[in-house]
Amino acid sequence: MPVVLLCAGAICWALYFRLPASDHLLKVHARSFQSSKETNRLVTAEEVSAMRKQMQERVANLIRTRKEIPSLLSQLDSKARELGWRCEASLKPPVAAPGGVKELTLHPVVVELRYDYVQPERAYSVLLAWLWTVSTLQPRAELNSLKLQSLGQGLNAAQVELSFFSFNSYYDAKHEQE
Repeated sequence: MPVVLLCAGAICWALYFRLPASDHLLKVHARSFQSSKETNRLVTAEEVSAMRKQMQERVANLIRTRKEIPSLLSQLDSKARELGWRCEASLKPPVAAPGGVKELTLHPVVVELRYDYVQPERAYSVLLAWLWTVSTLQPRAELNSLKLQSLGQGLNAAQVELSFFSFNSYYDAKHEQE
């Protein structure tokens, strides 16, 4: 009987005191609508020049064709071997229009790294050095995922998924005609 009274008291307290007060806690006040900038405005020659320069800088980060990837992977492989890793890379099928961007093609690559040296505790710093090489590649490689494997102390394997981007052939053909 005391348990029933205690439960009934808790329910009454929740209904009379907590429930009405919860209205104030659940209110969300959205920010006011801010008007967007004018979209139909004239663009100056300087702005066009700046946009063109920015586009050229971005295009430098893209590969031109899938045939460029093996030489980039060869650079990564030689750096991995220099740092004490065994490296195996495999190209995956290209993905057209990643994220709905029709002008691009995504070229995924999976790199398997094995560290066989006696000092596995050094492997983390050595892997970071290799990842620095990846981040400084030209054309640029995007790091999608990194999976690490450790047996005991230190690191002994890593799987790295990279992506290279290129203009797709439709985009290239369209601009060659212009």
